[in-house]
Amino acid sequence: MVPHPGGPGRPAGRHRRELILATTYFEDVDPYSDSEPGSDADPTATEALSGRSTNGWNHGLGEIIGSLVSRGLRIDRLDEHDWTSFRRFPGLVETAEEQFAIPEGHLRVSLSFTLVASKA
Repeated sequence: MVPHPGGPGRPAGRHRRELILATTYFEDVDPYSDSEPGSDADPTATEALSGRSTNGWNHGLGEIIGSLVSRGLRIDRLDEHDWTSFRRFPGLVETAEEQFAIPEGHLRVSLSFTLVASKA
């Protein structure tokens, strides 16, 4: 979240929800490693990012909300979505412009969320 003086924050980036499906949902001491080519911005950028590995940590919704509240922010709104704004998984289908979801007939899970917080 990026705080704005006198107003609510706005998301600073995407939450990498694929970790929920690939590993544990909850936080882990050890980072996950992603050596797949491409990026969220351009999944086809295989040559530019080929061979590069990134490390990161999964943060569950409870950890994110708890961190914001413990720093004096008030949660004004939280919406979970069964879509993401890019084709994070090969099986996702485009359901609207820049919205990709799990195909009908399969279990629906949260793939992204919108969170609005403001100074309490």
